[in-house]
Amino acid sequence: MMRSNHEADRRVDARAGAEPRSRRPGGSSKTSPSSGLPWRAMLRSRLKGDRRVDASAGAELLSRSALPSDRRGWRMPALLGAVILAVGVSACGASSASRIPSERVDEALRDEFPVEGRRWAFEAENEVIIALDRRDAARAALAAASDRVARAEAWEDVADRSGKAKAPVAALVAWRKEQRRQRVARLEEAEVEVYCARAAFELTKARLAVRFGLPVKARYLVPFEAQYEACAQEQAQASAAVQDAESRAGKALERWRDSRREYVSKTGDHDHGLWID
Repeated sequence: MMRSNHEADRRVDARAGAEPRSRRPGGSSKTSPSSGLPWRAMLRSRLKGDRRVDASAGAELLSRSALPSDRRGWRMPALLGAVILAVGVSACGASSASRIPSERVDEALRDEFPVEGRRWAFEAENEVIIALDRRDAARAALAAASDRVARAEAWEDVADRSGKAKAPVAALVAWRKEQRRQRVARLEEAEVEVYCARAAFELTKARLAVRFGLPVKARYLVPFEAQYEACAQEQAQASAAVQDAESRAGKALERWRDSRREYVSKTGDHDHGLWID
């Protein structure tokens, strides 16, 4: 019951953007052993809420009908591809995010923590929950991006049939695909963050075991610290990939806008159905 109450309190604090509380019963604040980890600030700065989705989100895409009813027949194949991608990413995301650190603190050792140590451990564990929420939000964003690609490809079919606005519509499709690649990179980064949050959790527990003088072997912290550092490097690489994908998507957006502007200036065609960002 104690664990449930503290976990609920800290989860609410984290989602509100507040600093999780780690105070002694007397009210005096004390620095948590995990406060030196760079994950805390990074996770909170990017937290945007609890959005849990699963593979059923892909099925929802199939039920949407934003195009006129007489076009649904040829729009279906594009949407089917989006559904398959969304379901596949959902399955892959669940597998990747289930990575468990190889170095783990024995649960029996954790049970020996005093009340103060358990509070700090609950706080570190809450960071894993936050990372999972952010991973789920990234997965939902990818599903939405896949839907936008399907819609753009449907408009490309319209342009091919009519012979109008083929260049700007092709640029639109290219931009939407770059957006989807960026969402894929972001999801991969979020999955690494889940693993790193778990590594940070294990490191926090190991530090607590040493701090409270529990029976551990010599140089007990070394493998936990090495595990966390390796994960931090992996996360840095994933973040760089996201930045690169964002840059490519931004350039694709500018190319689409230039193509759209050129087409409109030549033809005077302001068909808003194709020009909405």
